[in-house]
Amino acid sequence: MFFDRSFNRQPQDQHDNDFRPHSEGLFLQGGNTMGTFDQCDALVELLKRHMPETVYLIKNHPRYEEVTETIREISDFFRENDENAEITVAPDELVGTMLAVDVKTYLLCTTETKALARFLAKADSLDVVPLTDGRVQLILGFDKAYKPYEGQ
Repeated sequence: MFFDRSFNRQPQDQHDNDFRPHSEGLFLQGGNTMGTFDQCDALVELLKRHMPETVYLIKNHPRYEEVTETIREISDFFRENDENAEITVAPDELVGTMLAVDVKTYLLCTTETKALARFLAKADSLDVVPLTDGRVQLILGFDKAYKPYEGQ
């Protein structure tokens, strides 16, 4: 949704009535101010200056090879414990240089703690999330699998 500075428009949907003009800026229901238009314009200009540029990424070969080998080991490890484990690998969209392995499994039980510790030692991040369907999700992130292309 955008705001017409003239405020001469009809509400487009039910949420448009949550905003009303005020001489000092825009007010949200409940009296919270969003600031003046000059402040909004300054914020937009600040965001434009800090907007990320397009960066091309390439494989960071030594790290990428280490990460893919670790991911193979992780896949084997979890499939050995739960043959129905769902394993996906994808670049992390938030951290562009990171490769993430996502494991969803019903069973996270092992006596191979040294192997699990070895995987975790190579990972840069670990998230463990209980899912509503009874499974557990583990997300291991491996940073610097990709690096920005810097030209020649």
